[in-house]
Amino acid sequence: MTYGMRFTNSSNITTISDNQKAYVYLGKYGPNNTSGEYTVDITCAGFPMVFMSVPYNVTEGDGGHPGSGIYYGAYIRSGAYVRRIEHLGGSSWRISVAVINASYWKVAGAGTGTVSPIPTTLRVFGRLDLNHPSGISGNPYGMRVWDSTGALVFDSNGRMLRLAGNTYDTELLLKKDYPGTSTGDPRADYNSYDTSVSLPFSLSGKSICATSRSLVRHYEASHAEYFDGTWEYTYNTYDWASAYWANGSTLYSRKVPHTIGTESFPYTLNISSAASDTYTRLAFIDDSQFP
Repeated sequence: MTYGMRFTNSSNITTISDNQKAYVYLGKYGPNNTSGEYTVDITCAGFPMVFMSVPYNVTEGDGGHPGSGIYYGAYIRSGAYVRRIEHLGGSSWRISVAVINASYWKVAGAGTGTVSPIPTTLRVFGRLDLNHPSGISGNPYGMRVWDSTGALVFDSNGRMLRLAGNTYDTELLLKKDYPGTSTGDPRADYNSYDTSVSLPFSLSGKSICATSRSLVRHYEASHAEYFDGTWEYTYNTYDWASAYWANGSTLYSRKVPHTIGTESFPYTLNISSAASDTYTRLAFIDDSQFP
């Protein structure tokens, strides 16, 4: 930097710079008190940065799929995740969120439990120069910073994105094995599927911005039928995703079922039980700073 403006804090971290684009708070959506999937439509020029409130101190869930015992169907677990951010055109976006709270599913029995909702809130940020190119109206006093091209990079009239600590990279392991294939006990298998990261602050009252994994599909042989001189092989399909919940200063990422169905083929499948790894970057904000 040979000229311009830069502010750093006591840790020598840059907080304002005319060489860096800045994100500003565009609004809060929620709380949405649900269990299942819901969508939120937002307006943001450019790709939005979405933070989701972390389900805090929920139990892990311990029950089979409704209408079945523990060893049949998807083993229910609690958590929440942003499934998809879909561009609808122009500055319109649709955010899909999935929430599961299985705290009250019983270990065995046919649909004898209840699923209670988890309140989740989305906080959305967008590029300041794209969403407020002429500045944010309101208080006539304050400070604005432009870069050498005339793009606005700071406006004291807005709530600029401020993280609640450093960002973290973590590896997520999403096994393709069907729970119960390793130990015979789905609950024990699921416990080994969880990934956690310990942070230097409590996650109560925090929201996260995290990569939500693409779905991993697992096929389980169901039955075969022969008609019109052709064999047809049917498989149960389980689409797994990574959901999040927190307790204290520990953030958990866990394998949860998203969709369950069937699929048929005119041939048998060579089913792999290999694991699927990915890295994700985690960022956190204090909810109280963005009411």
